[in-house]
Amino acid sequence: MKRGKITIGITVLVDVIGMGIVIPVLPVFLHTFTSSPFWIEMFFTIYALFGFFAAPVLGALSDKYGRRLILILSIFGTAIGWFIFALGSKSLICLVIGRIIDGITSGNISTAQSYMIDSSKDPKERAGNLGFIGALFGVGFIIGPAIGGILAKISLLTPFWVTAVIALINAISAYLFLPESPAEKDHARKISLNPFKDIWKAFHRDSKIKNLLWI
Repeated sequence: MKRGKITIGITVLVDVIGMGIVIPVLPVFLHTFTSSPFWIEMFFTIYALFGFFAAPVLGALSDKYGRRLILILSIFGTAIGWFIFALGSKSLICLVIGRIIDGITSGNISTAQSYMIDSSKDPKERAGNLGFIGALFGVGFIIGPAIGGILAKISLLTPFWVTAVIALINAISAYLFLPESPAEKDHARKISLNPFKDIWKAFHRDSKIKNLLWI
């Protein structure tokens, strides 16, 4: 599964760089529509809110149908979300729709982590794999904003177009090079649309895990 781990690492790095590119530019761009800090922050809240409700569903779907399929679809959804955002840059509704789509399909990082857990032979390797993902996450957020600042000098829309293209290339690369996770698919897995249900279960599953969750 070495090829799978390398592909997942590249996928996560590219995805986080894409997120980092738009983060410093998005508030400035939205300021052309409204000067209200509340409504500007609402665009970040929309993404987070839909991601909160969609992430457990994507996780269950990845258990049921495989990590690879859900990872590819979620990255592709990110590309679609940013393409809609860039194409409809003069329409507030299009901007909202773009953020909603990106939020709904934002489970690619957690799915990538699940993939790395599946590929681990023992707890030590699992910790190393998750640490590797965390390190790539940090590197991506260092590189991304710097690239975003450079691209914004061309135009405020350029970072969004570049992020959409990066996500699309990322999805295609995952489709071509990423093998399926070694974990067996749980076709009997039930899909719940209630994220609070899984949170409730997590807090009552194990006392050690519960303490970590509270922290």
